[in-house]
Amino acid sequence: MKICFTTEATYPNYINRLKLSSLKDFLEKKLYDFDISYYISTNIPNEFSEYDSNNFIKVFNVEDLRSNDLKSIELELLPEDPRGLYPSKYPWNLRRFIIEQAAKDGFDYIIYVDADNQFHSHLTGENIFNELKEKYEPNTVKTNSAIFKYSNKTPDDVFNYHNDYIKHFNLNFNVDDYDTLDGPCQVFIGETNLDILRFVDNWHKFTFFGYEKEFGYGYGNNKHGNLSFVIPTSGFKLKWESFPFYPNHKYEDRY
Repeated sequence: MKICFTTEATYPNYINRLKLSSLKDFLEKKLYDFDISYYISTNIPNEFSEYDSNNFIKVFNVEDLRSNDLKSIELELLPEDPRGLYPSKYPWNLRRFIIEQAAKDGFDYIIYVDADNQFHSHLTGENIFNELKEKYEPNTVKTNSAIFKYSNKTPDDVFNYHNDYIKHFNLNFNVDDYDTLDGPCQVFIGETNLDILRFVDNWHKFTFFGYEKEFGYGYGNNKHGNLSFVIPTSGFKLKWESFPFYPNHKYEDRY
């Protein structure tokens, strides 16, 4: 079991928030003492230069992460102006690249958190590490946020193309296997890091299928719809689980 936190922090507001939330907590609770790392994808990497001396915090330019992926460069454009990012203008599936980088570096327990997540203040680093160990379950995707049920077909924009996808990809999973997740916490646990890499390969496939709309439909930026298929085709199971961190939304951060 090799644990890594990952996040995206694009644009100044979210970079500033990250420094005041989970990244600050990560350092104060000395989670690096338990060989836990923190990987950051950003479009402004020089804003994190103060962490250069910490070997457990690694900052990546998102353009470097996807430099060999011409389809992503073409189809997943970062808006020049961050105002109005919500709900559809930001390429939400980009987070797969920092998850992929962590898996390439050998991590098999990868926790994606939004920039404004925080650890519960009463917990020590050892408390957090022990709780994460207890939650270890190979080849699962977990969240302490919302799970969308395919059987309910809501929200509609998450599932409105599912019949087309199932038919096109000749899928025959059980109805509950198409459930997907929302929210600021997504935990990807593989039996090995190769399981995570296989998962991300499928994420690439469904993301590009959704953008290209070759057959007149596709989920595009909708990471929820994509993950609904990525999870079962990768041999993973989706589960709700409590975790020792929570979203501390500051709406003034949003452009």
